[in-house]
Amino acid sequence: MKVRPGACIIRDQRLLTLKYTYPGGVIYSLPGGNLEFGEELHSALNRELEEELGISCPPGDILHIAEVLYQGENTIHFIFKCGDISCEPRINPAETKAEEVAWLPLKELDHYTLYPQVGKFLTDETAPVFLGVIEQPRY
Repeated sequence: MKVRPGACIIRDQRLLTLKYTYPGGVIYSLPGGNLEFGEELHSALNRELEEELGISCPPGDILHIAEVLYQGENTIHFIFKCGDISCEPRINPAETKAEEVAWLPLKELDHYTLYPQVGKFLTDETAPVFLGVIEQPRY
C-alpha cells in the first residue's frame, strides 16, 4: 500500500496541477508524492513540493482522504488544503516526469482527468472528508 499526500493549491479560482501525457491520454496530478520510510505526511508533502516544483507551501487541514485501487496497488491519498505558495512553481525534470505546470479552472475540473480523480469534491463544501474508494481512469 502506498500513502500519498497531495496539495490542493488554489489561486484565482484555478487548481495547481502537473500535466502528464501517457499513451492512453493526459492526466493532471495534484502536486505531492509517496512517503519515504519514517516520513510524516506534512514533511513528505513539503519535500515533494520543493523537489518537483521549487515551492514551499504550508499544508493546512486535510480536505479529503481517498483510496485508489490501480494496477494491483492500493494508494491512500491525503489531500491537504495549502495556503499561498512561496514563488511561481517550475517543473524540475530531475525530480518529475511531468511536462508542465497547469492551473486548471475550478469550474471546469470535471472536463479533466485528475490524479486522484477528486475534482468534483474539491469544489463541493458538503463533500465528506473520507471519500472511500474512488474511480480512477487507467492509462
